[in-house]
Amino acid sequence: MNNNNRNPLPHQPSPKQVKWIRIWRGLKGIITSRIGNILTVLALVIDIVAYKHYRTLILNRNDMVQGYSLKGLETALLIALILLINIALFMISIMPVRAQKHSTIFRSVGLYNKLFQTPDLLSRTKDSGMEIYEYYVSGISVNEFEKVLPEMETAFNRSILYIREGKTKNRVLVYMRKTGIPSYVLFDDEYLSPKESEIVLGICGDGLKKIDLDKSPMVFSGGETGSGKTVLMKVALYQAYEHHNKIYLYDGKGFVDFSSYEINRYECISEKEMLLQTLKQLVTELNHRTDLLNEQDCRNIAEYNEQNTSEPMQRIILATDEVGEMFNKKGLKRAEKELVENIEKEMDTIARLGRAFGIHLWLSTQRGDADTIPPQIRSNLTYRVCGKASDVLSRLTIGNGLATEIRADQKGRFVDNSGDFFQAFDFKEPDSQ
Repeated sequence: MNNNNRNPLPHQPSPKQVKWIRIWRGLKGIITSRIGNILTVLALVIDIVAYKHYRTLILNRNDMVQGYSLKGLETALLIALILLINIALFMISIMPVRAQKHSTIFRSVGLYNKLFQTPDLLSRTKDSGMEIYEYYVSGISVNEFEKVLPEMETAFNRSILYIREGKTKNRVLVYMRKTGIPSYVLFDDEYLSPKESEIVLGICGDGLKKIDLDKSPMVFSGGETGSGKTVLMKVALYQAYEHHNKIYLYDGKGFVDFSSYEINRYECISEKEMLLQTLKQLVTELNHRTDLLNEQDCRNIAEYNEQNTSEPMQRIILATDEVGEMFNKKGLKRAEKELVENIEKEMDTIARLGRAFGIHLWLSTQRGDADTIPPQIRSNLTYRVCGKASDVLSRLTIGNGLATEIRADQKGRFVDNSGDFFQAFDFKEPDSQ
């Protein structure tokens, strides 16, 4: 429960379940965790030193005070001291580092339940540049966390990437990372957005860099050889496929930059004649979807799917890694030029009208020629992103020269047409891991 009162009652004790969870994890941590190992060794050293002290100093004493042996008294005191030290070390091992600090932060942002209990930190792990914190919660939902997300980011001085329910209803996982742009991030399924229209491209200074296909339905990406634009497209298509999108992938070079993962899962097209046929099919599907949306008085695919949850409309993405090759007319015969012109015509229709009906384009290039892509198509590619590039290619792609600021050694670094720099994910196909 997120209370408006920012001055709650004094700290309330954690639920008993938290204490038992920490005790159990502390026992396991004696063997499995580094801190547990260190504390166990420290306890053994203290025990050995105490035993040697007992053997050399206490056992040899015969002091008596008023008829009582000091040997027995000192032995009892030593045993009590050893027990207290071992208990203290065990308590340190079961209490997650930062637990009290996190509790204080949650109270400061107003995240606590009706009994004024805050989320209790159970564990902290690291994965792919993220810090993953697991909390035990009682009467505090994921939605309550999200309501105070900006305040949490300020208090923790971290970007919060995700807040998700754990294995049980009383566990919440919070994924954080330090502010700033990392130099490398490997994609993991943890980054998959629960929103089917959303694709996560990488990490920027404010957290995750995402695009929403409902708002940015057409994508134009550029970059020199080695900039990472192919990998960027791969990770985007992977996420789209995981969201059950239909993927068409055109590559006139024979898919040398793609693995069996893409080839076996996507509809792969290597000939322009087949590409034109596919584009005509997509335009036909666009017209069909127009009729469906009109029949149900829906403005777009999102509204249609809200009304038809049992049979949602599938998004379709047509992607190519080098659009310049697709539209190149130099040296072509008349029939070949007509073929390219027909491709332009059908793709222009999709670029203009596909947004509302869930038919999307992802066009990439490494060429900076003015005729790389027809202007009427480029004008409808609403989201643009560029990796390391010449001034000409940068301006062709995002409309300015910002991509020239990316260094040659910053593979995977991109800037979009809103001026945001981010580090795109590296991607390893599941079949190759």
